Amino acid sequence: MIFAIFIILIAIQRLVELYIAKQNEIQLKSEGAVEYGKSHYRWMVLMHLSFLSFSLLKWSRLKGICLDFGQFG
Repeated sequence: MIFAIFIILIAIQRLVELYIAKQNEIQLKSEGAVEYGKSHYRWMVLMHLSFLSFSLLKWSRLKGICLDFGQFG
């Protein structure tokens, strides 16, 4: 249970970081900044999301907890 809470806290922290980064991006672009490396950003987001999701899934399997995602499909 502590591991699941830890992963959830990391996810919340990441969402806060994304919010702050977006605010910084808006401010910097309004001041004339140019963005580089935009093409790989979505892959970085996917990598972080996958890591957190699979960490939680692996923990649940080790604990014998079945996370049924079929109900969402």
